[in-house]
Amino acid sequence: MKDLTKEIGKILDVRQTIENKTAVERDADAAAVRSFFETVVRGAFEEFSAALKAHGRTVAITIGGTSASFIAKSGDREELNFSVKHQHRRVVAPVMELTDPSTGRRFRATGYFRSGLQDYGVDELSKEEIVAHMLEEYRRHVSSRDGRRTNP
Repeated sequence: MKDLTKEIGKILDVRQTIENKTAVERDADAAAVRSFFETVVRGAFEEFSAALKAHGRTVAITIGGTSASFIAKSGDREELNFSVKHQHRRVVAPVMELTDPSTGRRFRATGYFRSGLQDYGVDELSKEEIVAHMLEEYRRHVSSRDGRRTNP
């Protein structure tokens, strides 16, 4: 059965080649995601922070390799709790956390940066898109009567 052993060897060689390629792609994806958070997300958060601080708000920013959070307050009142989280491969999503003031319950909503097909990744998202998304979420949250999210 030398031929069988040889054929199984070929199958396993192909599998190893695929696994090696997948590992290289995974490493490249991880590097792209880290770079995205460090440059694009950080830039968006810092720009939004500066604008809010000009209006007397306090801001806390945390940037990690696969997620980033932005919390803005006016006094003790949270006005925006916005995060960007890595989903898979090169895909990230915005996450909003809101508190219902009547019950104190926290809600988390994961969304999308764009409408329509969700076939974009960190290579296609810009700082301006993130800032625009944050502005829309801030507008919805701050303009609501009781702190719950509304559409203007």
